[in-house]
Amino acid sequence: MTVTKILDENKLTLFVDGKLDTKDSPKPLDEFNESSAGVDEVVIDLAKDNYMSSSGLRVLLTAQKAMSKRGKLSIVNVTPDMMEVFELTRFTNILNIQ
Repeated sequence: MTVTKILDENKLTLFVDGKLDTKDSPKPLDEFNESSAGVDEVVIDLAKDNYMSSSGLRVLLTAQKAMSKRGKLSIVNVTPDMMEVFELTRFTNILNIQ
C-alpha cells in the first residue's frame, strides 16, 4: 500500500493505493495524523483502493470524527465495490462520499 499526499494551503488530499486492511490501515491513519494539523479540509481519494476491511472503515471513521470538529472530510472516486461496502455498513450516512 502507498499513500500519496498533497498539501495545498488548508486542504490535504490523500491518495490511497492498495488495500485498506488490518495490515496496512495504520499507514493512511498515520499520514492523516501527521499531515492534517492546521487544515480545514481533507479529501481521501479511493480510486486505487481495491479492498477495505473493518480496519479500513475504522480509519475513515477516525478521520471523520477528527475533521468534524474543525472542518470537512470528503471521500472521492469510490469504486462500485467500495460503495457497496459503505452502503452495507451504512457509512453512507456518516461519510461525505462524492
